[in-house]
Amino acid sequence: SRINSWGAELLKSPMRFDVQINKKPVAWSAAGSALRWLQKRKASVSWQSTATSADGKLRKVTTFVAEADGYLEAEVSLTAVGEAVSLSRAGLTLTMNGSKATSAFQMGLGYPGQTRRVNGTDWLWAADLPKATHMAWIGGGTAGMRLKLKGEERHWDDPMW
Repeated sequence: SRINSWGAELLKSPMRFDVQINKKPVAWSAAGSALRWLQKRKASVSWQSTATSADGKLRKVTTFVAEADGYLEAEVSLTAVGEAVSLSRAGLTLTMNGSKATSAFQMGLGYPGQTRRVNGTDWLWAADLPKATHMAWIGGGTAGMRLKLKGEERHWDDPMW
């Protein structure tokens, strides 16, 4: 829900993974499921949370790894419960706080590096590794975040990309 770098709050609101079925937003409920700690170490922790769509058609399992150096990895798994479900949209919503220190510069996901505000930009993730359309930097000179989208294949974790 919060990311702070060198005293600058990066996010205006918590990150969300939004899903739509028939162009209608899916409402999630975590009732009846508990946060599950997977590992607790000196420099890292990992945990898992589960939520079910209000209509009971989808289950979302999110696994997080957070390390002391600021690295955070989130894996979201969606599973249809019962019959198949056709998603009309699934995406990460990330709203930066808008200050020059934290969102004055962007590059990646198919856009060249440029100094401009990113306001409502829809970046489409293309699985075209040579163009590195699966990573972005949003931030300023003193604070920012690198976003890296990964697929199931092992090559998405290769440091070269």
